[in-house]
Amino acid sequence: MSNALNPKVALFFVTLLPQFLTADGGSPRAQALLLSAVFAGVYLAWFSLYVPSVEQLGRRLRRPRVRARIEQVTGSALVVAAARLLTTSH
Repeated sequence: MSNALNPKVALFFVTLLPQFLTADGGSPRAQALLLSAVFAGVYLAWFSLYVPSVEQLGRRLRRPRVRARIEQVTGSALVVAAARLLTTSH
C-alpha cells in the first residue's frame, strides 16, 4: 500500500512533527523539510533492509520440507486444541 493513501503518515506529520520545531531554530518550513528528509532517509534505509530480509525468509519458508514441518506443527496444535475443547467441562 502506498503511503500516499496511508492516513497514519499524514497524521504523524500534522500532529507530531510540529512539536520538534523550535522558535530559535530558524525557518519553521526549513526545519520541517529537514525533519521530513530525515524521516524519509530512515524510512528508505529501514525498508531497504526489511524487504530483502522478508523476501529471503519467505523463500526459506516455501521450501517443501519446511512447509511440511510447519503443517505438521500447526496440525498438531489444532489437534491439541480440539482435545482440550473436548475434555473441558462447563
